[in-house]
Amino acid sequence: MKKLFLLTIIFFALIFSGCEKRNEIVFSFPYDDPLAYVPGSNWAVVKEPLVGLYETDSYESKVNNHVRRGDVMEVTGKRISTRKNADGQKVVSVWYGFEDGWLESSAVTIYDNKMQAEKAVAKLLQK
Repeated sequence: MKKLFLLTIIFFALIFSGCEKRNEIVFSFPYDDPLAYVPGSNWAVVKEPLVGLYETDSYESKVNNHVRRGDVMEVTGKRISTRKNADGQKVVSVWYGFEDGWLESSAVTIYDNKMQAEKAVAKLLQK
């Protein structure tokens, strides 16, 4: 009987020892934009000094707008296009779509979220 009483006291002591008031941990994120951390959405950083955003995924299409080195844009589409160069050889290129147009992959660097892209811009413009 004494063993049962002792085991009961130990049991309740162990259970209630974990019941203490815990301080709330608050994480502060530097971005109010909820899309800054969303996985699966890609963000692009322009690495060329000045480049045109094309209407379609082709250099022959009209230029809608211009972007500069360090601009960050959300990727809305991706296309793989083929064309023939002056020698008649097939050239495959990847194009990324944005709200205002399309850029070839050589003009941008792609990141997994907005926060990574903006950190890359800080390093890019620091050079």
